[in-house]
Amino acid sequence: MRRNVDLNETIQSKAPLKAWLFIGILLTMGPVFGFAATLFGMTGAYYHLKTTGGEMVNPANLEETIIWSQYSTIIGLVVCPFGVGMILYALINMRRIDRSEQSPN
Repeated sequence: MRRNVDLNETIQSKAPLKAWLFIGILLTMGPVFGFAATLFGMTGAYYHLKTTGGEMVNPANLEETIIWSQYSTIIGLVVCPFGVGMILYALINMRRIDRSEQSPN
């Protein structure tokens, strides 16, 4: 009976760590999302250049999409280290839980 209770406690104690692991993976993929947003933003800027027909383009019209592209890349690069930290935290603590289960106490 005690082993069954320990198993339930282990599952409950690992649940938040699995959430940390999942969120960490998403944050680690931040540069990929930032790069994708950069592609969409720059495509929007180039589309605006194309639709003007080669006339003089007002830089203020392009500014919004280019700035959005740059911000998304910067945000992706900033959140990535936090994701790595969350992954390491979750994996280390999951391993500690597994080791404590295996101890003869």
